[in-house]
Amino acid sequence: MKRKRVVAIAPYSRPWSNVELIKDCGLIPYLLYREHSCDSVMVCSTPDADALPPSIYDSCDEDILSVYFPYYHLVSGEKFEFLPDGSVETKQQYIINYANDIDILILRGVYADNLTLPYIYKTLNPRGKIYCGLDMNTSWMRKIDWTNGAIVSYMDNTDLLATSCTRTAELMTSELPWDIKCIPNGSYNFNAKFNEYVDFDKRENIIITVGRLGTIQKATDILLLAFAIASPSLPSWKLELIGNVEESFMPVVNQIFSAFPDLREKVVFTGPINDRTALAREYRRAKIFALTSVLEGGTPNAAADAVSAGLATCITDIDASSDITDYGRCGLVSPIDDYEAFARSLITLCQSHELKQYSEHAYSYGKTFYNMSRIVNTIYDQL
Repeated sequence: MKRKRVVAIAPYSRPWSNVELIKDCGLIPYLLYREHSCDSVMVCSTPDADALPPSIYDSCDEDILSVYFPYYHLVSGEKFEFLPDGSVETKQQYIINYANDIDILILRGVYADNLTLPYIYKTLNPRGKIYCGLDMNTSWMRKIDWTNGAIVSYMDNTDLLATSCTRTAELMTSELPWDIKCIPNGSYNFNAKFNEYVDFDKRENIIITVGRLGTIQKATDILLLAFAIASPSLPSWKLELIGNVEESFMPVVNQIFSAFPDLREKVVFTGPINDRTALAREYRRAKIFALTSVLEGGTPNAAADAVSAGLATCITDIDASSDITDYGRCGLVSPIDDYEAFARSLITLCQSHELKQYSEHAYSYGKTFYNMSRIVNTIYDQL
């Protein structure tokens, strides 16, 4: 039987980024290849026009691909097709040339570069299927003109529309003339041994956060201030911050450390941990995942990874907060931009006699709701 051909086309002029290979952008086509025997291709502009001629590159070219995508070895078997450039016209021509060879077209977001592609594809291949992960939050939803003809055409011609958290999906479905599914950004362990639960009593009194530290979106200052307030009540607990630190944020860190000198012994900035095995170990030795974001594009990948690793969660009320905490069954939610309230939540969670139950429930919940293999099965079945 002929293998289904899956094409995931980048929604911007730049190539796919390395980290997108291990997020839903790359994991969905990869798991369609690995678990459903599809011929999966990620299409984008070439990352190096001088060294990489437009062509299809696969696992035979792993040495080449790994230069530009260090995570490629994790998704080996997934193909890349590099276009001469990332223009809308080049993508349109690609669809015109190959529409009849594509069984499933994967798009991302309501971006200008995408808007004409579903109509062209469906006109040339009416039997083909389109999945779009809308990469949406309620704030962005309110800024889009959903009566715009190009956007209406885009939505009407897409077979499966989804956003990554329940709150946004329900709001969009109630206010817009389309059925928007909740298909979360899931978690996937490339090393199967990390699927096992680490007993709570073997974990350390560590609160971790993972992400781009110091950005306005992540509000890392709220987390540091909250931990500074909570710390005297939590003498045995440490805070570990994993990720790149914005240079402009370091003066804020120094000010907080000057005001709360005891924090220097209890707060660790690890820097980015790009090795997936090393990062998985950090999740598995901690007890709590903290997130003080002001805004997220649905479910943050770090939150899905944390819940699936069995961490209780302490987060702000972003769109995905109810999903991440399973409506309070594995964590607590605080108001956005309120470090005092977040401090109270940290104290409550760290001192809770139910913290172990939060952890165990998070693990079992994450292995169902955030299970990337299950999520891709759902996509495949609905297409």
